[in-house]
This record gives sequence, structure tokens and C-alpha cells, in this order.
Amino acid sequence: MTRLTGRSISIGGLNATFTTNRPDLAARWDELFAPFPDALPAADVISISTTASGGTLSSSINDEPLLEHADPSQHELAITRALNHLKLDAEGDRIHFHSAAVARDGRAVLLLGRSGDGKSTLTATLVRAGWEYVTDEQVTFDPNGERILPYPRPLTLRQGVWHLFPGVTAERGPHDYHRVEMSLRELGGHAAASPVVPTAIIAPQYRAGSPLEVTPFSDTGGVIEFLASCCHDLGCTGERGVSVLVRLAASCAAWRLHYDDVEHAAHAVSNCLDIATRRPLRPFRRVETDRREGAPGTLQRARQTVAWTFEDGSGIVLAADRPALLRLDRLGSALWDVLATPTAASVLIADSPDRFTEVAIEQWLESALAAGFIERAGRRSARLGG
Repeated sequence: MTRLTGRSISIGGLNATFTTNRPDLAARWDELFAPFPDALPAADVISISTTASGGTLSSSINDEPLLEHADPSQHELAITRALNHLKLDAEGDRIHFHSAAVARDGRAVLLLGRSGDGKSTLTATLVRAGWEYVTDEQVTFDPNGERILPYPRPLTLRQGVWHLFPGVTAERGPHDYHRVEMSLRELGGHAAASPVVPTAIIAPQYRAGSPLEVTPFSDTGGVIEFLASCCHDLGCTGERGVSVLVRLAASCAAWRLHYDDVEHAAHAVSNCLDIATRRPLRPFRRVETDRREGAPGTLQRARQTVAWTFEDGSGIVLAADRPALLRLDRLGSALWDVLATPTAASVLIADSPDRFTEVAIEQWLESALAAGFIERAGRRSARLGG
């Protein structure tokens, strides 16, 4: 049985080589992964094999079975998904987000959110309109956490949006599945040729029948909290990873985008990038915890915590020993500053100007104690009166 070997490509410092006994599949793999650079010398090799036999296709990676299915499109999906995980494992020194990204003139827009929120549909629309394609699924930062490295994997489109891209699926015939992989050739798009600068952050969400809404994030701490929810690596990168999030939130403008019409949404993304390009850097400061022990019963910042605060009054605290994050609003940032010196809860509450603020302080202190971001000097109680 004749085996056909496609070109070897580089994915995240790994080399991937495709072999099959069907010429049409060899051509399809070459098309799907055409935007990737050629294999690197002396890199580890991933061997991807798809074999047709008796009406069934069998795919494996490094001789480990991956999928048996008659439909080639299912193998496209499975192989791309497996490469995502292999790339993550191979890049332990880098920061990755569950995000799509497009670029214009070397400046990137990150489209972050949950699966099903419409990131891929919006990405495909922008790429079709001439934007540079960076990635559809996994935004990868360089080792310094400053620029985004292109990862031009095939785009994945759900069945509900196929009608928006008639040339993409028409030639594939009837389908009994819900997603397809789409090549850049099918979109008439092109991939970014070099690392791009993150400039705008957008959280898109498709809402049928709703008007277009473009809403700025309320504060920088909220941007960091959202970025953390989409980051794959905080559990293993700790402060280094949070520092990337902080710099990203400081350098990028950020919006939530709700849309029904994807063309209108694409126009809004273009406007957002124009605004973000003109926006200055948000200054921030890093606040380390003083390890002095306070008088018994006073409240203090927990050990192994570090905070970043912004001029808008917001911030984020990292408990490096877990790791976990605490978002700071204006009140939280003010209390965090005060707790640089161990202070009794009664003093903090007594200084409040009104009952509303008093209740807010009590709730913040209770929550921060319970979560382990502040502690009572001399003991580890999770109650203000404990």
C-alpha cells in the first residue's frame, strides 16, 4: 500500500509530518496546514498517520490510535485538537489564552471567550475582509510575554453559521456532524507572517435578535480577571503569568461586544482597534506584602501575596502559594493599601463615612479573609470576630 508523505511543518517548536495512503487526504492536510512554517532542524517529530481501509479511516499520532471514522472531516477536527494539546505541553515557558486573534498593520485584536460565543465566526469574517489571521483557538505569547506568535491552525466553524460562508462547505456534500475545519485558502485569507503586538481585547458574544452593543470594561482589574478566566497557564506560571496579564491589560483597550449581525460586529472591531491604537498605556504599580507580624488580632495582608494597582482605582492580588486571584475595586484597593500596616477591623469599619460603606467594608474583609488573601495576626481565623 503506497504511503504519501506531506510536507513537515513546525508547530510550537515541534515538527509534524503527515502520511496517508489516500492522495486526496495528503492534499487536504497540505491545504489545512499550508500557513505553518517549514520544519525546524533537530526538533522533536510528531508523526501523524491516516490510513484508509475497508471504507474506514484510522488516524494515529506517534503510533497511538486517535480516531476511527469514515468521514475525513472528523479526522481533521481530531488531529487539529490533538495538535493544540501537544503544542501546549511543549510550550511550558509561554502564556496561552483560549482566544482567537486577527491583526492589521502588525497590531492584534484578541477575541476571547467561551466556546460557542462566536469568536470563530467573527474571526473568519474579519479574515475574509482582509485582516491578517493569527489564530482561531490558542493565542500564544513569546517567552517575554510581549508579542503574540502566529498559530495559523485551521478555523473551526459550527454548522449554524455555514450559511455565512457558502463557498466553504458547499463542495463537501451533506453532513451528519456539527463542525468543520476551514482552510485559509477557502476564505481567501492570509496569515500573519511575524509576531504581532497585542493592542485591543474584545469579548464577543453572539445574541440572536439583539442590537449591536460595544461596552468598555468597567475597570482594569475586571480586564485582568477576564483574561485570567481565559488563560491556560496561570496554575503553573504564577507571578510571571499574572505579570503578562497585567501588562496586557495596561497596554490594551478592552470591550465586551454583543452582536447579531457579524458584518456589523466586524466593523465594530475595526473601530475598536483604531481607538486602542491611540490610547496611552495605563500606569500601574506592583505592591509587595510586608512580612512584619502585626499585633494579635489585627488584620494584615496574607503572606506570599503581591498586588498590582491602577490609576482607575482597581487592581488584582495574587496569592502565589496557590495560585489564586482577588480582583480589587476602588474600595478593595484602598483597603489593601491600608492593610500594609496591620490594622484592627474595628478601626477600618469605624472610619467608614456611612452605613453603606461600613457594610461594604465588612463584606470585603469577610470575603478576603475566607479566601486567604488577608489574615489575622497571630492566628488564621476566617471570621472578623474570630
